[in-house]
Amino acid sequence: MVVKILLEEKLGICVNILNSSVTGGLELINTRGNEMPIVMLEFWKSNRVNDYKKYVQNGKYITDLGELGPIGRVGWYIPYFMTEIGNNNQMDDFVRSYRYFRTTPVIPFINGVPQVLSFNTQIIQNLKLNLNVTPLPVPEEDSEKYIVSSLENAERTKTPLVAYFWTPHQIFSRPRPPQRVYLPLYTDDCRKLENVERGLVDCDYPPTTLNKLQSEAVNNLSPKVQLFLKKFHYQTQDQIQILGYIYYGDMTVKEAVCKWLRNPNNTLLIQSWFDGPPIPLTQNVGFIVGMAHLAVLVGLLFILTVAFIVGFILRRHSIIKEENKRAPKQPPICIVFTHIQNASLLWTLASDVMKKVMTIHNRVVRENIKKHKGYEVKTHLDCFMIAFQCPLDAVACCMTIQKELLACEWTPDMMAFPDMQEVVWNEQVIYKGPRVRMGMHFGHDIEAQYDSTTKRFDYFGTTVNKASRVEKVSSGGRVYISAETFHTIQNMTINGFKPLMTRRPSLNNLESNITTNFKQSILKGDIMFENVGERELKGLEGKHTIYWVKDMSNLRYAYIEQFEMSQRPPSLMGRIIPVAVIDSSDGDKYELYEAVTQCLADPSKMNEEEKSILLQRIILFPKERERNRWLTFPSTALLKFVTNFLLNYALIGNVGLKRHPPPSPRTPRRLFEIFNINQ
Repeated sequence: MVVKILLEEKLGICVNILNSSVTGGLELINTRGNEMPIVMLEFWKSNRVNDYKKYVQNGKYITDLGELGPIGRVGWYIPYFMTEIGNNNQMDDFVRSYRYFRTTPVIPFINGVPQVLSFNTQIIQNLKLNLNVTPLPVPEEDSEKYIVSSLENAERTKTPLVAYFWTPHQIFSRPRPPQRVYLPLYTDDCRKLENVERGLVDCDYPPTTLNKLQSEAVNNLSPKVQLFLKKFHYQTQDQIQILGYIYYGDMTVKEAVCKWLRNPNNTLLIQSWFDGPPIPLTQNVGFIVGMAHLAVLVGLLFILTVAFIVGFILRRHSIIKEENKRAPKQPPICIVFTHIQNASLLWTLASDVMKKVMTIHNRVVRENIKKHKGYEVKTHLDCFMIAFQCPLDAVACCMTIQKELLACEWTPDMMAFPDMQEVVWNEQVIYKGPRVRMGMHFGHDIEAQYDSTTKRFDYFGTTVNKASRVEKVSSGGRVYISAETFHTIQNMTINGFKPLMTRRPSLNNLESNITTNFKQSILKGDIMFENVGERELKGLEGKHTIYWVKDMSNLRYAYIEQFEMSQRPPSLMGRIIPVAVIDSSDGDKYELYEAVTQCLADPSKMNEEEKSILLQRIILFPKERERNRWLTFPSTALLKFVTNFLLNYALIGNVGLKRHPPPSPRTPRRLFEIFNINQ
């Protein structure tokens, strides 16, 4: 109806809505698509794989215009009240997991679609769930109304119930909509034919995109109509909102659609459906008039260009001036460094993917820098240097960034690499997307200097160096702070002490609302600090105590303690969600990189035989052609290490290593200590 109204009112195209089954519509397009302009919206692609192959891939007159926007999901749903613990209205993730139904009395299960009865029965039996499939007491064409009524009655009477259902649907527009039950993750292997025939299905249903299909005759319509159909898209919540207007707002379909179209929040979205290249001038326009118009347009374009450039420069200066107000000017100052784990290797293996990753990563980091009153000093590729006047702001900013990065929508090609895979442990996401390590130090030995060329502030001193070294000893997904930072935060939260500031022009009070809330989180134990021991920091004398900032509301801290800080059997570790597969040679590079990193960090964990094998792999890895390609583009620490080694040593027989002059000044001395090579 949205398409019908817009095509008729905006473009003057008369549209008729055909009531037909999906198969009937596909047959109609396949037989008469060359003469009738027909568009089918909401084609559930993943659920109709055979139809897609038959009519779209192998058909005659059907074209796939791409995704409509909403994500269709069929699966198991329960009334909202079942997800609440007692009366405190907190969502219970355990109840939303299939494991909960192993602990309950027998609960009715409504299967409204006969075609999936076998799948649901197999899932219940194979997962050993206390669910009883009840017969459908109404004809199949009335099953949707029956399931909706059953879910609403169950919510009203607080009666436990599980139903096979789908979204988008109008019932999800209600204040307390049904909640999805999380079954084991869908895989192609789980649903392959031989497992279905043997009754071995035990996984969830796959989500599916809703695609737009059009007939060949649509190409005969005006370019504006074709552009509109191609760019037309919206989100799942938009569709649910319109359905809610119809079924629960007592509106007709047209009234509901018009209400949604008149919503100011949707204006930009609707406008984007019509934006496109300008329509060319018709051929009957006179040459002189055309040239006159062209001259006017060129003049206006020049004026607008100059105005845009001037406006951009003024706007840029205004932004820099506003940002410089937030820059800490006087010590003590807290400096934060961030870095994506194994970023150099990721840039080498997949630069295009990393560009997309950095777009999301940088947006999250910069939004939180501004929100927490920080100052972006500089950035290079995946690294950020940030300055804060208050250490509480710094820690709050880092913890929020870690949480928001975990919630971002990372695509399968991004999560194909080991350092960005999704890891689930105890039904909670531990890692997903890039793993960012962070380190900070709060100190007085620091000087802020204004650069008249860049018009920005930079910082120098031991405080900066120590913050950088603290970040170096951190790991992906963790926030490490120095002992000085910890003791300052401890005094600020427990004793109410504020560090002495000689001057802070832009802020009279050290604490903001965010800082106050974060302080409360510390006092309540939601944020804790753990001493992870003393570390030697390069360029700094002695050993320095490091503290790890832990978010107790997320199980990541427990996962790190059990599996990353101690030796545990791999079988007990978190479940990695496979979304894509990287090239085998890239996997070999990852494995070798991790082995060399581990050996350099603690060679005592490897025996002499393991060290010999590792050294041989470094020299021969993995074959001549591949090694030469890596030597041509040495863009990571590992590549520089291997390059220097290969350029300065050659393997002589099976006895030892012979050095070739002149020695490289960058050859790591640590190498000689690990492999007992005489210098």
